[in-house]
Amino acid sequence: MTTSVTASVFDLAGFDRSVRPQDDLYRHVNGSWLRRTEIPDDKPSVGAFIELRDQAEA
Repeated sequence: MTTSVTASVFDLAGFDRSVRPQDDLYRHVNGSWLRRTEIPDDKPSVGAFIELRDQAEA
């Protein structure tokens, strides 16, 4: 894959380069996103579909 294709497919900003992929692939790929994102205690996750559901329920 070329760099431009890779950048358009993957959110490289979400990668945590301090974690080696062979040690913990999940944290390597999602670590930065996990640190930046707060999931409310009363929600299973966050995202566009959760927001839409909440708006529909309101």
